[in-house]
Parts: sequence; structure tokens; C-alpha cells
Amino acid sequence: MLRILFSGVDWERKGGEIAVDTVMQLNAAGIRATLYVAGIKDLPQKHRDNPHVKNIGFLNKNIPEQYHQYVQLWQQADILLLPTRAECAGIVYCEAAAYGIPVFTTDTGGIANYVVNGVNGYRLPLTGTGADFANKIKECICKQELPRLSENARRLYKEKLSWPAWSSRFAEIVETYSERENQI
Repeated sequence: MLRILFSGVDWERKGGEIAVDTVMQLNAAGIRATLYVAGIKDLPQKHRDNPHVKNIGFLNKNIPEQYHQYVQLWQQADILLLPTRAECAGIVYCEAAAYGIPVFTTDTGGIANYVVNGVNGYRLPLTGTGADFANKIKECICKQELPRLSENARRLYKEKLSWPAWSSRFAEIVETYSERENQI
């Protein structure tokens, strides 16, 4: 069973319909998959009885029980599917990397800073359909790529996407500019 996590509050902007279509396409192709939807307060009615869609709802990470549930979702997920229509810099991609979760998303906004094609996941064109995402996921399963993508995601997190990595890089930048200022 492939456990696919969809995490976002805005169903339309995050590409919820494409995510559901992707899971349906995977199941039709013989790949047992379930979409775990976290963050959506009101899942569209047409998906509420879908056996391949589990609505977790909105989780408040400031409430310990809900935070624990959110962490469990990440720990149990095989991939993050977020075919977002617009994104600037989603923290969700850093969260995926922290848990070593490969990401399948769209190539829009600043996502390329977080998801590197063939390294920790794939960015499909904004025109990508549920069938396109299903085919890419199926290809990764057939080529047994998911474990490598997972390892790379974790490495990318440690080297670039974690707070310690960010603060180290920020300190380097401050030091460089401080040295330049002292030379003037």
C-alpha cells in the first residue's frame, strides 16, 4: 500500500483535485494507494466516501495531540504529493525532506529551491495532470527509485533545508559582509 500525503489548507491552490485523480489513476493501474489529506477543513463532498481518500482534516500543531498526529502522518508517508497551482516557498517541502519523504509537485514559484528533479523528487510542469503524476510515481516505483529519493531528501535536509544549515549559511554571509565593511 502506497501512502501518499497531501498537506495543505487551500484545496484548489494546492491541486487537491489533481491529487485525487493521481491516486485514482494509480489504483486503476494496479498500484494500491491511499491519499491522506491533512490541512483541509472541508474536503469536497464528492471525495468524502472515496475509499482511496482519507480526510485527516486540519491539524493545529500547537495542540500536542494534533501535532503528534501530524508527525505520525509524516512518519508513515511514502511520498508527498502536492500538485500546487501556485507556491512561493512552502515549508512543507522542508518537512518532507526532514522525514526523508520524496516529493511529487509542480514546477512553479520557488519550489525548485526545495525539490530537485531526480534528487529528492520530481517537479512536473504546471500543466501536469493526475495521469502525468501517476505515471511519474509508477515509473519511480518500477525503477525502485523511492529509496534513493528518500535518502537524498534526508541528506538535502541536513545540508541545506534545516534550521542549523540555514543559520550556518546565514552566519557565513554576515561574516563575509562584515569583513568587506571592515576593509572600507
